[in-house]
Amino acid sequence: MKVIFLEDVKGTAKKGEVKEVSDGYAKNFLLKNKKAVIADSVNLNVNNQQKSADAYHEQERIKAATKLAEELKNKEFIIKAKVGENGKLFGAITTKEIAEVITKNFTSEIDKRQVVLKENIKTLGNFVIELKLYKNISTKINIIVEKL
Repeated sequence: MKVIFLEDVKGTAKKGEVKEVSDGYAKNFLLKNKKAVIADSVNLNVNNQQKSADAYHEQERIKAATKLAEELKNKEFIIKAKVGENGKLFGAITTKEIAEVITKNFTSEIDKRQVVLKENIKTLGNFVIELKLYKNISTKINIIVEKL
């Protein structure tokens, strides 16, 4: 029986794939649990429309991320922090704080998971940080940590 998968099924197929499976597997598991639908002409047409819409939205996300990367490229953001003796910070500057500063000073919202830090910032100074905006789109920004 030919089916269209509505969600990923481990070891069988990914969402949107059209695959031939045994009748028993399709009826007793896939269709019953709404993990797939029978691949008739109507469902195939809906699946193709969904794939083209997904491709369009993917292109839009790539355009937006590329534009944001160009806008953010080599921008400087200042973070003020409490400092103890010999320039050590009380605590550390984390990805969450960096994301908040960028979001506050810029039009787009940056999530803390998009900030790539090899290790937390624990001293004053200038740091070059990478922002991973989308799958293969990233940019570098400058973070300046100053005394509060």
